[in-house]
Amino acid sequence: MASRITYSEIDPRSEWVTTDDSDILLVHVSGFTKEQLKVQLDTSGKILVSGECVIDGDRWCRFLKEFKIPKKCQAKSIDAKFDEGTLYIILPKQVIANVHVPQDQQEENQYSTDHHSDHQKQYSNLSIGSTVLKSLWIHKHLTYSVIVGVLLIVGLGVYLMNRSTVPN
Repeated sequence: MASRITYSEIDPRSEWVTTDDSDILLVHVSGFTKEQLKVQLDTSGKILVSGECVIDGDRWCRFLKEFKIPKKCQAKSIDAKFDEGTLYIILPKQVIANVHVPQDQQEENQYSTDHHSDHQKQYSNLSIGSTVLKSLWIHKHLTYSVIVGVLLIVGLGVYLMNRSTVPN
């Protein structure tokens, strides 16, 4: 007769730690390994943390916890680390500058915001392990700026070299 797996539901202790630049969610999951844990972002603005491990033989324990992502969080920059029985989920805060935007530019920015939220939905189902894709998306504008800057400097150098060589 095959033995039947039985599950014990557990509720790991969790707590929030707030710093100036991020909120950190600590989930205490002693007895679990990194491979037995899963952290996911859903499209409704929640972090789902789950885990499952064998207690002995056909007895398992598992859990599923949901946490609301703070409104001022950079969802694409969320990262998770596991160390000595504690799962650390780091939620960086958005940096918001007080800049006055003229009315005509606000309408133009609305398209940009809508377009950005579409990309956010597209990437929100990625697991925390795909931080490389998130990092590339976040730094896309910085990369473009660096490329444009380098091209401008090279162009200026070529211009100055051609200008300084006067034909005899």
